[in-house]
Amino acid sequence: MISMSKLARTYRVGDADFHALNGIDLEIARGSFVAVVGKSGSGKTTLANLVTGIDRPSAGRIVVEGSDLGALDESALARWRGGKVGVVFQSFQLLPTLTVAENVMLPMDFLGVDARLSRERTMEILAKVGIVDQAAKLPLALSGGQQQRVAIARALVNDPVLLVADEPTGNLDSRTAEDVLDLFSEFADGGRTLLLVTHERDFSARADRVITLRDGRIDGDVSGGRGRNGGVR
Repeated sequence: MISMSKLARTYRVGDADFHALNGIDLEIARGSFVAVVGKSGSGKTTLANLVTGIDRPSAGRIVVEGSDLGALDESALARWRGGKVGVVFQSFQLLPTLTVAENVMLPMDFLGVDARLSRERTMEILAKVGIVDQAAKLPLALSGGQQQRVAIARALVNDPVLLVADEPTGNLDSRTAEDVLDLFSEFADGGRTLLLVTHERDFSARADRVITLRDGRIDGDVSGGRGRNGGVR
């Protein structure tokens, strides 16, 4: 599903180079639930951004679902991301002037899905995450937990093969966080691939595999609490 070879990302900070990732070699099997953990600055978010094509590597190679992301131009990369990948952010990233339903429809609008089918699919996915009754509201009228459910619905609406969630529970209370993790577990149980980036080691009990990053390198790679090895190292 995901293959990284000598993957590196370096940023220029003032007069110095900051090596966010340092030659990562990693393979993740299709259908696995993988948690990426580590302290702030360990490279977790950089890794997530490279997997989703939001960022580009400085060196090395990353292949996701057979596509070499470094070889795609921006237009092809955007189309690939829209059809293959769902992304959930800590800060929700909802457009405040659009209704809940309109926010969820955005990925389908990008792919040119028929308006009627788009509406039907939106209502289905909002019902699945438990907030179909909020479809006509604006995001700011919702609680943080409800907004994150909208973000998850938007990420899942195109039925992606890969879901990447970057600190998705960071702004939520513990009970709501558990509800969100239940949704992610259900996604993974459906045979699709989930990459969960988090500093919460307790969440690793939900995963098949736990990868620890430290200073841009892999510092640990073990089976998670779901009781089976979800990936090929």
